[in-house]
Amino acid sequence: MSSTKNELDLDLECSLCKDIFREPKTLGCLHSFCLECLEIYVERNHSNIGLKCPICRTPFQFQSKDQLANLSTDSYLLNALNAQSTIASHCNNFSSFLCSDEENEATHYCLDCEEHYCEVCTKSHKTMKVTKNHQLISIEEMLNENQLKSLTISSPRNYCQIHQEKEIELFCEDCKEATCLLCISKHPSHKLLAISDIIDNEKQLLIDLINQVSFISLFDSSTLS
Repeated sequence: MSSTKNELDLDLECSLCKDIFREPKTLGCLHSFCLECLEIYVERNHSNIGLKCPICRTPFQFQSKDQLANLSTDSYLLNALNAQSTIASHCNNFSSFLCSDEENEATHYCLDCEEHYCEVCTKSHKTMKVTKNHQLISIEEMLNENQLKSLTISSPRNYCQIHQEKEIELFCEDCKEATCLLCISKHPSHKLLAISDIIDNEKQLLIDLINQVSFISLFDSSTLS
């Protein structure tokens, strides 16, 4: 196993079991562990004093270990695990791939569409408005372990915690959580907004704050002078 593969596995390794994450759950301090590892940790260490994160020692508390299953998973970590699984599966089963047109041999793979494309289809994919920003990699890159880590980390997709095959597209303002289209029934009469709109609003808020800070700094400088 190469040093690159070892580094990648280490990035996706649970610090409790020292293995690749299985059903990762994230504590309030943003450290993640396998669900089973957390359950064992809670069972072994529960006391009247309370529990602390095994890494940073930030306190956390649950009435029962069953509540651990309700914890969310860090989307970055989930994306990395999904991308690693996809790429590793293709590398392990590599012989040759057909383009999605089922006629020509594939030269590239799209991480967003999870489809193989020949040279002609790849060029079209890069120019079409709806797919021009997709992450395309060559078959050679998929088999090159020096590329594996960067490809895994840069995967742009965010998946629903419940329906892990569905991308997150909505944000519930009542529950303060991101969700997918299949979860709408779990948010009756709630205010649901498109994730893209939320991102635009947050960007504008940050820009406004930066402008305020810049104005205050400029005012203070002029006053001192």
